Amino acid sequence: MNTQRKAEIADQRTNYYWERVRKYGEQYKDFKWPLTELVLSLVYTHDIFMSNFHRVLFEFDLSMSAMNILVILKHDEGEGCTQQALSDLLLVSRANVTKVIDGLEKRGLVIRNSSKEDRRTRVIKLTEAGKDLASRFMPKQNEYTARITNKLTKNEISLLNKLLTKFRE
Repeated sequence: MNTQRKAEIADQRTNYYWERVRKYGEQYKDFKWPLTELVLSLVYTHDIFMSNFHRVLFEFDLSMSAMNILVILKHDEGEGCTQQALSDLLLVSRANVTKVIDGLEKRGLVIRNSSKEDRRTRVIKLTEAGKDLASRFMPKQNEYTARITNKLTKNEISLLNKLLTKFRE
């Protein structure tokens, strides 16, 4: 599907939801359209971003969580990370991280070792195959990031980052 057609579909979706939410939202006493529009815009932007980003991930047979784990481990300077640390960084449960690590381990991308300090704690490290995959993935991720932000100026990027940080707080 070409870019023009995708934009037309995106506009149709936006118009459809915005008209209905605005119309039916006004029935509610505390409904505030600008606030609702902001939240819907954030959610919609996330959906579009993730839909396109999943195409990049698909090339490497990775889920978002698997990709995040590889990137974290790629930049840990060879020390590895505990499953708990990965869970905390990814904001997901340890059980979810364990499942993703199981899959990465089966593919030969990570290994688990017992911690020297606490044998019950498992430290996850990239294998050479994992390092290679992360090294091949990261340029594609950077290319995608550059493409989706190419219409923003440096000042707009800075402002948007500040606003999103403020919004998360």
